[in-house]
Amino acid sequence: MSNPEKSKPPTSEEDALTRMGTKRILEELRQKYGLAAPADQEAESNNKIGTSRVLADLQEKSRKFAKALEGVPYHSETIPAAEIREVVMARKICLGFVEHSEQYVHNLKSRFGQGAEFEKKKKEYLQSELANLEHALDALPIWRKKFSTEGEGGGVASESNESLTINSEMDSIYYITPHGSSLRLKKSIIADGLDMVASRFAEKIFFVGKTGKISVQPIEKFTVREYFTEKFSNCVRDENVSQDFHSHIRTYEKDGDIRAIVMPEDDTNEPHVGDRVNKIFKKIKGKGWK
Repeated sequence: MSNPEKSKPPTSEEDALTRMGTKRILEELRQKYGLAAPADQEAESNNKIGTSRVLADLQEKSRKFAKALEGVPYHSETIPAAEIREVVMARKICLGFVEHSEQYVHNLKSRFGQGAEFEKKKKEYLQSELANLEHALDALPIWRKKFSTEGEGGGVASESNESLTINSEMDSIYYITPHGSSLRLKKSIIADGLDMVASRFAEKIFFVGKTGKISVQPIEKFTVREYFTEKFSNCVRDENVSQDFHSHIRTYEKDGDIRAIVMPEDDTNEPHVGDRVNKIFKKIKGKGWK
């Protein structure tokens, strides 16, 4: 399973903004103030004043955001130890498939060398193993929901397009636990190996409509937001976990609507912004997810 490089201390104001999960906001503010992304030392020097303006603008947005949440009730999940152990088991199954596939592909390469024949057999094998992994995950009793998202031509950029695209070979598959943790299988990059396809578990998943409405349930045409924390990632690596997991991700709600999702201040993980939900599977007794 893919493991992003551990975060390093920020080395500049701009890097600090990036590590706060504000890449898109930073780009928007650059455009607002007519700033260029620094490509060399001189450009960086010329942008110092501009970067300070960006930082001040972002800090003002942050103050207004905090002010808007004053008095708004929030809650954080407590995930039972039994559910965490099931997540650990699902993760272990994924890792087993990854390790076996890596060895098999290595043997294929030793036999056929680098070439068209090797690539053909590698693709066929990986697609077969991905189907087997999905079948193995389907059989686990932990999942509350299973759905897919557009694997091509989807995402935020396509929200104005009313029609959904469906491609079973390219669409990503997601599984959700009872308390909202999620696992993604990014099928569109199967050629890169199962270690890239089977992403790490997200602590919490949400869904966002084009009007900004936020849901904890998958809804067709809503886009995915997955939130990761190091605390949760470390927890699901522990095969001997015996305590409930207390999340520090805050969900603010008012009048029945989710108003904001706030990450722990000491966590630098950026959320995964996924594509639009294009299919929600149903679990049929004796037949699995259909």
